[in-house]
Amino acid sequence: MDNNETIITDVGQNQVWSAQSAIIKRAQRMLTSGGHGCMGFALPASIGASIYGNNTIVISGDGGLQMNIQELEILKRRNLPVKIIVMNNKNLGMVRSFQELYFENRCASTVIDYTAPDFAKIADAYGIDAVEINANDFSFDKIKKYMNTNSPALINIILPENSSVEPRLEFGNSIENSSPLLEANELKELLE
Repeated sequence: MDNNETIITDVGQNQVWSAQSAIIKRAQRMLTSGGHGCMGFALPASIGASIYGNNTIVISGDGGLQMNIQELEILKRRNLPVKIIVMNNKNLGMVRSFQELYFENRCASTVIDYTAPDFAKIADAYGIDAVEINANDFSFDKIKKYMNTNSPALINIILPENSSVEPRLEFGNSIENSSPLLEANELKELLE
């Protein structure tokens, strides 16, 4: 990424993966709604950041993008150079993981009775360039032409449906006891 880009994350697994792996350069900014839990934050926020003049990258999940997908029309109409990366596991992964942990795998409305549309086709319907890439076949070369334009683009990355966030803090555990648990001696070394 360039030095002056604004990265905006939505709520969900994509937010945690971004926070765990991002190395923010001096002039870059990363915006997130934090723990406020408002899925759909990233796409409208990207409009404001882009109008302000920043190169803008949205990192969203399939659920978050659907919350405000109509904002694609503004991106196209104003030709805002927002790049949308959809981390698409075809379910509401963060909620699903809690259902697996605490509700005996009853994945109502996250896997069962939930679908994600073909985001590349929706972007195309708005006149926005789009590509769909399987995570197992991902390379930066495949998305370079979409990232290096002055117009909006959508990159739909298909992830395994059972994608999860690790390490994660489970209910009742202290922050140093994130799951999967570290061996006591490894934790001690990390804390020193």
